[in-house]
Amino acid sequence: MEKIRPLPAPSNPDRFTVPFAYFGTTGTADFERTDLSYWVSVKRPGVKVPCGIQEGELMGKISELSAVSLERGGHERIFTVSHGLGSGAAQTYLSLIDPRTCQVLVMTLHFSMQSTEGPKSSRSRALDTAQFRLEREFLERVKGRYGFVRPVEVERRSSEDPRLAYQAWKKDNGAAQNGRLKLRRYRGQHQSAATVVAKLSEESMTYTAYFKAGVVAYDRARNEHFVVFHPDNHYHWPTALKKTGDVLLIGTRGEGLVAVNLKSWRIKRFRLGVDDGVRELELWGNAVRVNRKPLLKLSELP
Repeated sequence: MEKIRPLPAPSNPDRFTVPFAYFGTTGTADFERTDLSYWVSVKRPGVKVPCGIQEGELMGKISELSAVSLERGGHERIFTVSHGLGSGAAQTYLSLIDPRTCQVLVMTLHFSMQSTEGPKSSRSRALDTAQFRLEREFLERVKGRYGFVRPVEVERRSSEDPRLAYQAWKKDNGAAQNGRLKLRRYRGQHQSAATVVAKLSEESMTYTAYFKAGVVAYDRARNEHFVVFHPDNHYHWPTALKKTGDVLLIGTRGEGLVAVNLKSWRIKRFRLGVDDGVRELELWGNAVRVNRKPLLKLSELP
């Protein structure tokens, strides 16, 4: 079983040195941060020329450092946890620097903060080889500590973890074309870095449509939020919100019009045909117009 030796956070996070045990002696690794990654020089006892970890191999910003022993009497690997952000996504990099081979072995955890897909993982090709079996098994064991949730765990954790709200909505309601929604309420406001596309407020309720995501309701009176709708494909994000009576109308970029009754919580979807994108959404007398054309009568709403 591995032995993990936590290392103190460096006083200068952009330039620091990490010691590691190396077959009865001690080596060091010098880290220097660049814009998006680190350059590392590994100095091993008995080897005159340091080996280098090139810029781009160790990505993100390091938040955790440890030295890890995976076998008795061998050498420590340097374990780093670093993070990166993209548009609607986040990555956590679990990296082992192996001083003996001067390789960076990375398990990347991919988190989509806006889609209904659960976390995914990918790893360096070298981790699939017999040479790095111990490293692979270690990273597979620890990835659950850093937010990785397997699909079978989503149901167990989704009721209390708002980060899994979209995944839970898909599991509960993703197949519903015309039926009753199951809602899961979470404390506080929805936390999202996504751009707000549309917002509609009435009394204590606010409904917000997010870019490449879904529509989330916030109940100020109860200080709770819940997902009202998420498209099958997050690239078909909600584009417009309108309310008529008890019904919230949601225009989407590629999945037509969605109507949700806010009293009965029944959902009904109206597809538009080949061009399934809602660019304009209007209430016109007793009808709903989409893209300047009548689509349906108000009596057809749920």
